[in-house]
Amino acid sequence: MRTKNLFKKLFLVSIAASLIILILFMAISRRNIKVNSSKILTEELSSAAKVISEQISDLLACDKILEVEKLIKKNVNKTDKRITVVNIEGDVVADSHDEPKSMGNQLHFMEIASILKDGKNFCVCVRQNDLLKEDIMHFAYPLAVDVKGTYALRISQPIRDISMLSFGFIKANSNALLFIVITSMIIAYIFSNSITSKIINLKKSLVSNASHELKTPLASIKAYLEFLEEESNPQEQKKHIEVIGRNVKRLSNIVNNLLTLAEIESSEKLDLQDIMLKSLFEEMKSLFEDKANAKKISLVFKCSDDIVLKADRFRLEQVLSNLIDNALRYTEKGYIFVTAQKNKNVLNIEVKDSGIGINSKQIEKIFDRFYVIDKSRSRKTGGTGLGLSIAKHIVELHNGTIKAFSNHGKGSSFLIKFPLS
Repeated sequence: MRTKNLFKKLFLVSIAASLIILILFMAISRRNIKVNSSKILTEELSSAAKVISEQISDLLACDKILEVEKLIKKNVNKTDKRITVVNIEGDVVADSHDEPKSMGNQLHFMEIASILKDGKNFCVCVRQNDLLKEDIMHFAYPLAVDVKGTYALRISQPIRDISMLSFGFIKANSNALLFIVITSMIIAYIFSNSITSKIINLKKSLVSNASHELKTPLASIKAYLEFLEEESNPQEQKKHIEVIGRNVKRLSNIVNNLLTLAEIESSEKLDLQDIMLKSLFEEMKSLFEDKANAKKISLVFKCSDDIVLKADRFRLEQVLSNLIDNALRYTEKGYIFVTAQKNKNVLNIEVKDSGIGINSKQIEKIFDRFYVIDKSRSRKTGGTGLGLSIAKHIVELHNGTIKAFSNHGKGSSFLIKFPLS
């Protein structure tokens, strides 16, 4: 009971700290930042278009339209972006918001005509949305799909409030960002004095690890911003911006995983439902198949049709995603097997790989927060050291267990046991 009350207090303090950070951000940005929003948004949409085009070109070539729709909807989830894919005749084949057949021919829009008729490399248009009463930027980008010809990929987003997330904001306020992070740590420290000495030690350990993990990408961002101010060569500027982008993504991953941990630890409620495990495995395969193919890794799922598990589907997806993503990160060749098998009243789910493996000393700490086997590899691939800790918490919420088995250089295996009764 005390632990639950503690988590509630931590959650409320986190909200308060977040509000303080937000107010400070807004005050600083109003005073310091003057950027061209349209230019920044064009750069952001251009980068997004290049990434998405790589993801869907092969799917379009194979007429996997449903998978294209799933992918673009996933890309715009919890954003105000909209993605539309248009074929050479101007007909919509996939859209993240509407039914394609209801949208009509798109060739009368300048950005689509510029790609499909004029053969331009990209086109940017701004139009006012009469319903929303705001300007919308439309960025169109060509997709060459072998014999099927050229498709147009259009990403649309309102021109509003983007300076808070822009490179310009980070550049103008890097020192303030460091100040805000330190301030939030002080708030957490003051709060920790009101709880037991054991919890204080745990809190200090978490804050120390979190501050260390946050400090590294923040310091990198600050250094490369300073390099960028002195650099006049566009190619070198681009390299610096790419490094900054990777570090911003790493910061985002750390914060998201910390929030997930806080959510799991502060609430023991699960949305339990009967899950056909084979169906879930098929979803996981479609999610990671492209990444595995890119590394020429055999990704195999095995599960009989009759296995049903009563669990929280979203949380179970998080467990499998973390384990498979981890396996892909530490496997350069060979295989990843994901299997499910019933043994009396227990369901065994195993994720096994042929990766670099884990030595006996490391395997004891593998589920600790922020623990990573190979720090250089983890930073390069975006790992945060929180995925396995999240997986363990979720499994234990389901009254299950998770164990790791490995030998250095001979791959790893993670075995989950869920009670079926």
